[in-house]
Amino acid sequence: MKFIYIIIILLLVIITLQAQKYQLDLKNSAANWTGYGEIGNFSQTGSIPFNEGKVILSKGALISGELEINMLSISSTDKK
Repeated sequence: MKFIYIIIILLLVIITLQAQKYQLDLKNSAANWTGYGEIGNFSQTGSIPFNEGKVILSKGALISGELEINMLSISSTDKK
């Protein structure tokens, strides 16, 4: 059983060493959203800016990430 734990720890260390860490460009990043109405073809779109964010990639694949948004900053881009 100890052997399996050692192998898992070694694999995690190797993945972490090969990983590339990226900070989110807060000025040029936002989450775009679309909400659809239950009746008819109604839809509304908008965006939410990020407060902070980072992602970790290994060989081009997403390993982990943290994205923080403030829901009070949500905005609609539809014309009124």
